[in-house]
Amino acid sequence: MASSARERSGTRGRGGRLDFIDGLRAVAILTVFLTHATEQLAEISSHGVIVSRVVYDLNFGRLGVVTFFAISGFLIPSSLRGDPLSGGIRFLFSRTFRLFPAFLLSVVPSVVTLHWMSGKPFEIHDLLLNLTMVPRWFGAPWANNGYWTLEVEVLFYAITLFLFLGGAIRNQFVLACVLGGLFLVFYSSQGLILGGALNPALTADTFFLCLNLSCMFWGALCRIWWEGERLEPIPLVLFWLFTAYWLAWAPLFAAWHWWGLGLHDSDPRLLSGYGLGLGVFFVILATRLSLGRVMAWIGRVSYALYLFHSPVLFLEVWLAKGYLPFLQGQWLEVHILVTLAAGLLVSEAVHRWVERPGIRLGRVLSEGTLRGLGLFPPRAETAVVTRATTRA
Repeated sequence: MASSARERSGTRGRGGRLDFIDGLRAVAILTVFLTHATEQLAEISSHGVIVSRVVYDLNFGRLGVVTFFAISGFLIPSSLRGDPLSGGIRFLFSRTFRLFPAFLLSVVPSVVTLHWMSGKPFEIHDLLLNLTMVPRWFGAPWANNGYWTLEVEVLFYAITLFLFLGGAIRNQFVLACVLGGLFLVFYSSQGLILGGALNPALTADTFFLCLNLSCMFWGALCRIWWEGERLEPIPLVLFWLFTAYWLAWAPLFAAWHWWGLGLHDSDPRLLSGYGLGLGVFFVILATRLSLGRVMAWIGRVSYALYLFHSPVLFLEVWLAKGYLPFLQGQWLEVHILVTLAAGLLVSEAVHRWVERPGIRLGRVLSEGTLRGLGLFPPRAETAVVTRATTRA
């Protein structure tokens, strides 16, 4: 089987992890961190104009976020194994105990630093609704603006689970149709061909949700292509059309805008961010390039860093303004390095003492539930599922 050749190609690290995926996670979180750092630290920093300009013009924030979305698409559907009932139960336990422990720990620090310490109102019931991970579904604001991506992830998990229960999670045609439909809804807002036909009926949030989900389903097709499975005609066409749009057409169009040759009202920063993010993902995926041990480590703690970096950045600003005035006026690059180091220390602690125990607990509870229902899988299948869960 073609996939077995890839599996033996040396891309796997300790514990069955895909090394280049951890490197990609590191690229994603560092670009997101740089975006928020240049925004929040600017008021206490000097210099750093070039760094801020590059981060803004190339839309590092979207670059990182879309890379995370593509990684989820690449990993999550393939982690669903076995029969629908046992596979679905295992998936729910795996995702819940992978995401929620660190997330729940981050909510109160986010509210305290980003709202109460800065004098912004944030009600207790809004804090409690944030514990659901989807507070806007209940009319509450986010405690941390980075939480918006988690809502997209949760929705993607729900759609993925639905497809798995329907036996379509590896159906190329279904995945390609979902990809094409979602992207078409987004693209209708760009005005180049469809002239914004759906704009009066759908909000900007809906357009961007469709775009982000389409990137995730593109990641799922990337996994099928990467494993060496031959794509059928329709999935093949839709896969490469989406790839060509974001990796070739979008960067070219963005460049035309930067050169003052804009031809229509598309946002060049949006095109830059998504095009670069998907391009970085695709190049590293195709080459299976490992970015080194340091980047692999940053990738492993990237979820915790994503959750906690904004409170760390705010604390740096708060201390500089109120208690450590010598921090004011330092170069932006110095502030970035200091806060990144602090954020990584916090993230390593959260990863070691919260995330990893949570993952182990989820696995124990999952297998216990399956045993209780008489659905415990054979030993060989358990090993396969455990490896897939570890990679996700």
